[in-house]
Amino acid sequence: MWLVLDKDGKMKPTKEEIMELWKWCGFKRALGKLYWYPDGGSARRMPLADLSNLFKYAMPKTIGELMLSGIGNRESWNKVLRIWMDFYFEGMGLEDALFWAIYEARGER
Repeated sequence: MWLVLDKDGKMKPTKEEIMELWKWCGFKRALGKLYWYPDGGSARRMPLADLSNLFKYAMPKTIGELMLSGIGNRESWNKVLRIWMDFYFEGMGLEDALFWAIYEARGER
């Protein structure tokens, strides 16, 4: 993992880490910079790692993987949300905190 800080000194995910997360979520390269989305439709550019897309694509995948590992539904959500709030209260923005919470819940950090 590369450590990238924004102008305020907060940890930001790199383009490679964002791409790795989206591929894990089921995005497949179509042509050039276009990707097939896991929910179907035409090929488009990769989405931003914003709250909307993280909750739409990454959270269901993360919760599903945690449940497959034997953690219950509620406990899975609690785990990710607790990590998210810990990062947020450490001073990260909501989007970056959620990205890193998902990354940590997946066991990547």
